[in-house]
Amino acid sequence: MTKSEKPEVSVEVAPKIFLDADIQKEINRHYSACLKDELLGRECFSDPKLESHVCNVRARLDGGKTCTRCGHKVGRPCEITCDIHHFCLAVYAIRLGVCSKAKTRAKLIKDNLGRPFQDLYADVMERHALRASMSTFDSPEEAPAVEEPLEKDERLTIAQAAKVCGCSHAKMRSFVDSGKLETVKKGRAVYLRKGDVEEFKASLVEN
Repeated sequence: MTKSEKPEVSVEVAPKIFLDADIQKEINRHYSACLKDELLGRECFSDPKLESHVCNVRARLDGGKTCTRCGHKVGRPCEITCDIHHFCLAVYAIRLGVCSKAKTRAKLIKDNLGRPFQDLYADVMERHALRASMSTFDSPEEAPAVEEPLEKDERLTIAQAAKVCGCSHAKMRSFVDSGKLETVKKGRAVYLRKGDVEEFKASLVEN
């Protein structure tokens, strides 16, 4: 290989990893937490939305605003971001191929968690950005928000929708990410339809 040639970088991503009892145990041990069994089967921890402040403390809030709670400082507690985002980053890194040569998933996760956070974050973001630049929107989960001319009294931010439904910002974001609520775009901002949120709230009460 000559100096002018660069090694090919793969942008393939391994399949999503669903939260099982073994990984749940590791998360609880690593964070001295107590994740309940009702969370088993979730995939979000292996597929974080790095453009969302919930999954990535450095990502701006809706509308490009700075978070007044944490200021986007890694390691600073924030009421909005997920408490185990470092673990999610470590697992997502494995899916992107940013990991050691260990043979077991548990060891791969442990090795990534043992790396300096800044180094792991930089590698993941570089690979994530490369993948994004070469990908097309080929699934409903990755589709851009629908452009729709909503009036101010017809739309809600995710934070406002969370208050309406009486849940946390992170929980409301999970409803959006799982496709239970459709987002609409107005300019650069992303909203939820007020009517959709009210209907969704009613379904939560019924269940």
